[in-house]
Amino acid sequence: MELPILKERDRIIQAVSDNPVIVVVGETGSGKTTQIPIFLYEAGFAESGVIGITEPRRVAATSTAKYVAGVIGSTPGDLVGYQVRFDDETTVGTALKFMTDGILLREFQIDSNLSRYSVVLIDEAHERSQNVDFILGLLKDLLKRRRDLKVVVASATIDEQKFSNFFNRAPVINVSGRMFPVEVVWGKEDVDEEMIVEVMADAIAEIHRSEPEGDILSFMTGEDQIRRVVESLERMKLTDLVLVPAHASLPWEEQQKIFASYPGKRKVIVATNIAETSITIDGIVYVVDSGFIKQMNFHPESGIQSLDVVLHSKSGCEQRRGRAGRTQPGKCFRLYAESDFRERPQFTEPEIKRISLAGVVLAMKDIGIDKVEEFEFVDPPSREAFHEAHETLIALGAIQRGSHGLTDIGKMMAGLPLEPRIARMIIEAEKHGCTKDVATIAAFLSGRQVFARPKGKEIQADRAHVALKNPASDALTFLRVWDKYEDSDFDNQWCYDNFLNARVLREVDDIRYQLFNILESYGFEPTESSDTAVIAKAVAMGLAYSLLEHRSRHSYGGVLRQIDDVFIHPGSAIFGLSNSRWIVASEVVRTTKTYARGCTEVKPEWLPDMAPQHFKRGEPVVARYLKGAESAVISKAVLDGYGHELGSSEESVPVAEAIAIQKARVRDAESKGLLKLTFHNEASGRYSFTASFVAEAGGKRYKASYHAKVEEGVPYYCKVVDTYLGQTTVEPVFQVFAFNNPAPSPGQPLSSVEELAQKRGASLGRQ
Repeated sequence: MELPILKERDRIIQAVSDNPVIVVVGETGSGKTTQIPIFLYEAGFAESGVIGITEPRRVAATSTAKYVAGVIGSTPGDLVGYQVRFDDETTVGTALKFMTDGILLREFQIDSNLSRYSVVLIDEAHERSQNVDFILGLLKDLLKRRRDLKVVVASATIDEQKFSNFFNRAPVINVSGRMFPVEVVWGKEDVDEEMIVEVMADAIAEIHRSEPEGDILSFMTGEDQIRRVVESLERMKLTDLVLVPAHASLPWEEQQKIFASYPGKRKVIVATNIAETSITIDGIVYVVDSGFIKQMNFHPESGIQSLDVVLHSKSGCEQRRGRAGRTQPGKCFRLYAESDFRERPQFTEPEIKRISLAGVVLAMKDIGIDKVEEFEFVDPPSREAFHEAHETLIALGAIQRGSHGLTDIGKMMAGLPLEPRIARMIIEAEKHGCTKDVATIAAFLSGRQVFARPKGKEIQADRAHVALKNPASDALTFLRVWDKYEDSDFDNQWCYDNFLNARVLREVDDIRYQLFNILESYGFEPTESSDTAVIAKAVAMGLAYSLLEHRSRHSYGGVLRQIDDVFIHPGSAIFGLSNSRWIVASEVVRTTKTYARGCTEVKPEWLPDMAPQHFKRGEPVVARYLKGAESAVISKAVLDGYGHELGSSEESVPVAEAIAIQKARVRDAESKGLLKLTFHNEASGRYSFTASFVAEAGGKRYKASYHAKVEEGVPYYCKVVDTYLGQTTVEPVFQVFAFNNPAPSPGQPLSSVEELAQKRGASLGRQ
């Protein structure tokens, strides 16, 4: 049967010849994705450059390239090629290049004029992903410089007038999609989210009992709802029914069941909106639409993302209806009233207006766009969203306040294909000598869920996962999983036995390899550390903007951002085990509660480095010294904004430095009138109370305060304390150590040692 797009071939070719931009609106199944690139190639547009086609997902880019290559008698990677993350099947002779939108954005960063291309076709523009909206703005700007460039915007359902106006009234070509009619059956009343699982299962069962043969495609909002619908149908014990879940987290092997045929049986696919446009499934006669969708929304005032269940738009519901009617007449059962449908928005709000702009602003500045608020988007984001993005990038060190360009750190972050906070984490790792470790962690954080919990084996899976988890850090848990995977020689059976997704681990390996290559181009050494505390600190430093402090019972609150009532996600390795007052999270997402994911405990001594505006280090003090030793241990207290001590950091220094630090402290103590006292124990036998210690100086006796801990015969500088009972006691402030008085190094007077100690104090964050 002839594809509807074929009737519009000559019209499309002529429109591209006559205009810099055209908009093609074709329903699902019209053939626009596979046929328009062929039209352009046959019309000779590849003679002056490459015809580039973007797809929102890797599988669409690769599968479409292979199909088109077969149609025109080529092999993938020759005349027709594709480039997706980790896989580049193109040559210098490639005329048609299929790619993900992220790849085209990378090409903009390398060559802002896209000099290699004669035509750019943006497919599936109706999805309005952040990348697509950014690319459309870049193309509009590029057309001012390149009069020879042609742009085709192809979409299933779109606000065609808005897109036409954005590109200076570009012509619009509409193409029919369905080959057979699809009847709509409306629900009698609206169904709320709480009841939708039961109603969906009953609707599918009724279709199976009463409708002629034909497969069923139903739409739910997420993996949990899909599981519950499948379980409900299984309990009904319906005959000749094959139940197939479809969502992005499925292992590849399970995904293949979606496309399989089951002779003599009816296939029922229970799917998320992944089946709305991303995949084409043959044999669908009936569609059952819940009318709901899960949507990520970003809240700039708090920096929190929320995953919300919302009513789907009219255009999205029409997309779902269009999955039937491709090979025979079909029906679409909508589990909501027609009056409900009429009140819904026409289109889904574009992603650019509802997720963080930090990554986009970073890419814009890397391309050379300084006045980001003035950039032309199809739908401009809010000023608050731009402000939040700037504040995030300032906190990450990618830009400086008051400056337009990127810092050196920002330039390196922009070169990493990662979310900005994860990219910052890797840059930080270079300072700590653990780039390979943290790049591995970053690969896990930017990929899919690695822990699998197959139906019926949840308890066994949880037991296997406990053995792999680090109770102080999800990041270190990922590292442990990778180390064990390496030790198994990348064995799929080991993954199966430990309930891990082998496909995800292979993806992690690909991401690691890509990151290692980029870091090598930066001149970073591929370093590893055996000290997990060093790795954890590098992770925490990179995620400092997501620092959370324990507030009450199980909840945390933001330190650098105004976030309240955050809970550690039950899937975290530290859930129910952490006693840490501070943690960082790779993301904070609001679902039923506000959850922190990708959590790592934070030690108090890291805080002044992570958030210097909130935490300080006190003056260096000598903490320990063993007589005759060549070094001593100095300590610096970690203080909050009120001067309260939260912990301390320690390091070993040469005795000469320790002497200089102690001398400076003695001078300060004497200037403040502190007393130098030596205590003696007046209690007989073994003592157990420090209050039995007294000291005498200048004819006065001083008793140690009841909580003072001192050593007999050792001098301390003390402050006088008046108790509420009218007694006068003394509180030891610091011990005076008796050093060996080492000679300065040859040619180095003691004064220079004191200067060295002062510098060390400054380098430790001395305030």
